[in-house]
Amino acid sequence: MHSHRINHDAAQQKTPLSPDKQHKENFHCRCINEDPDNQQRVLALRYLVYCQERNFLPAQNYPDGKESD
Repeated sequence: MHSHRINHDAAQQKTPLSPDKQHKENFHCRCINEDPDNQQRVLALRYLVYCQERNFLPAQNYPDGKESD
């Protein structure tokens, strides 16, 4: 059996982050329209996920390999 020790003092000293601060620390957001190359990569990724990986949309409807809604 494994024994796990919990440092209760350390856990109590850490103040939980507000949801807004958690979001800012864990995510970096940017608009895909700021960089045309990035926008094309995003549309190609959408195609891969929605059309090829998940078969959610028919791939033949996107002959350029880019999906957008």
